[in-house]
Amino acid sequence: KGTRRSAPREAPDHHLSREVKHGMVQTRRSAASQLAAEAVPSAAQPAAEVNPAKAETGAFARMAVEFRKYHSNSLNVAIHLFTTPTAVLGVSLLACKYFGADVAAGLTVAYAGALLPFLSFPVWIATAAILAAILFASTTAVFSAVGVYGCLLMVAFGYFGQDLAHWLTSEKTYQSTYQKESNFLSTLAEHTFFLLPLVLDAIPHMKQSFLSWLVPHDYVVHTDLVGDPVEALQVIRRWVFSMDLPKDRTRHEWYKKLPQGPKTAFDNVASATQMMDMLATRFPKDLYDVEVLHGMNEVYVSCETHNYNSDTVFYMDHVDGPYEVYPFCFVYRTLVAVNKNNLIRTVFPHSNFSKTLTLEDGKAGVISFDFNREMHRIEHKPGASNEEQRVVLKIHYLISPKSLTSWYGHGLGYLTVKYNETFRFLFNSTIAPKGLFWRFMATQVIAWTWIFNSIESLIGMNNFVYYLLAGVAALALRSYSVFLVLTSYLHYLMYISTYYHREKVSFGQFKRNAVVYKTVSVVQILSLYAYNMYKTQTVDYMSLGMIMGGWALSFAATRALGIDRTYFGWELGHLKGEFVQRWPYGPYGVPHPMIVGGISWLMGVHKLAAFRAQWPWVVPVHVALYLCHMLQEHFSIYATGKIQQFAQK
Repeated sequence: KGTRRSAPREAPDHHLSREVKHGMVQTRRSAASQLAAEAVPSAAQPAAEVNPAKAETGAFARMAVEFRKYHSNSLNVAIHLFTTPTAVLGVSLLACKYFGADVAAGLTVAYAGALLPFLSFPVWIATAAILAAILFASTTAVFSAVGVYGCLLMVAFGYFGQDLAHWLTSEKTYQSTYQKESNFLSTLAEHTFFLLPLVLDAIPHMKQSFLSWLVPHDYVVHTDLVGDPVEALQVIRRWVFSMDLPKDRTRHEWYKKLPQGPKTAFDNVASATQMMDMLATRFPKDLYDVEVLHGMNEVYVSCETHNYNSDTVFYMDHVDGPYEVYPFCFVYRTLVAVNKNNLIRTVFPHSNFSKTLTLEDGKAGVISFDFNREMHRIEHKPGASNEEQRVVLKIHYLISPKSLTSWYGHGLGYLTVKYNETFRFLFNSTIAPKGLFWRFMATQVIAWTWIFNSIESLIGMNNFVYYLLAGVAALALRSYSVFLVLTSYLHYLMYISTYYHREKVSFGQFKRNAVVYKTVSVVQILSLYAYNMYKTQTVDYMSLGMIMGGWALSFAATRALGIDRTYFGWELGHLKGEFVQRWPYGPYGVPHPMIVGGISWLMGVHKLAAFRAQWPWVVPVHVALYLCHMLQEHFSIYATGKIQQFAQK
């Protein structure tokens, strides 16, 4: 045992983080944790490079290697997990209708048995479980009522739904790779026979797991331009400073009104290969189309200060656009330095990142972020100054999946351009307000920016919409249980997902979401507890003691670690390693006190007989998910595959 060493950001190890929280440094990993770490494939590896399951043999093993190449996208695989069982269910229903349930059961058992020699045991178990569920569903009244045409429609949906999945994700179908071969029919028969286990086998070989869907990713990208684009920027700089520039307010030169020389230079920068390569780190070129939105582009000249006019919003945390809930498509605002700048830096609070954009030594700084989702601001660096006003290009890109660009993606582009034009008019009218009305409107710009972005900071617009939809679903189904299920367990799923995918995480959004999800969950469960206690007019003192004791332990653990370390600040690379000895950690502490405290108060709630009778499943699900996450932490199950070395130094 020794003192804590600082952890490099790029390789925060699972064990060291747990040791920090327990105030201990374990210099040797346990055999169980080593096996668990080695069993997790690296998320950075392409799907085709992941070692295939060695227990699979013969035809299936060969076909699985090829199948994975065209089923590496998690959305594609997720759709297959719905369409493939749907088609099998259609076949099972037809068998029940024409031959009876006993024959259908026999065929199911025979099919599962035929697969056994080819599959690894985990894949076979999963396949057999799905087949059993399908057989059971085939005998229920709901599905038994489906007619022959309905069954055939299910089979057709399963087949063509898979084509739709490949189209949406821009992945080739596996069938397309062999359909022109001489052995097409035999390969198709083999493909059909193995289809369900092939889909299941693809899950651990995807580029990103389903868990990544729940992780608040950090998608701010940046680079430095060199060569020809820098020469084009010099053309724009000379043109800008040939004008008489105000210093008390910003100046905006819109792309469509630029003279031919600066406009050509602007185009050369916007279309530069270096810009496209930067965006490709977030949006792979084989999956996404990237188009320049000239209707929003401008040359932006900063002012030296602001006087509570519309320029003030740039110094406030804000999101530029309102279309955060427009899924799958993006508008990226890209800032490109035109001249040397020491004074003004751009800050992204959720990403815990800032950058001073400057052009010097032949390099032009570039930063790009989501116009409709990324919170940011500008601020002055204390003690710094500029020789000339900061100038940047604001270049905007519409980015959408190739399959959606022509209609859906262009819809976001149109809406965002129109919003920008409307806001541009309001902004220009309030940048130097004349008259009482426009002074009032300037205060409204500032006020509504603050209100909107307070909602974004504290709740998140996506979260707000999710809770709204959950409420609508509960009202439509006339069941509060629907809302309770949809909103009670989100924080556990995000803990598990973020701990597993611990790279490129937006730390600020993760903390915000964790607090929001847990608060909504806890408020509901305590409200139901209080209501049941009031309804029965009984007080269970042991129950209350367990609740208060559990909360006390959890609060003590949070106080010892601090908020940032509590929410994986060390694991995500935002904090240095620290030897935490304050109770309930340290040599006389409680193992996993945060989770032990959480389970203790939940069991206190469950002890109340009235609550347990009305909601028998609520607390057990909470506890099960808590335990899953505890095991994940204990055995250090995460995706990066990086094992810490300095814990042994």
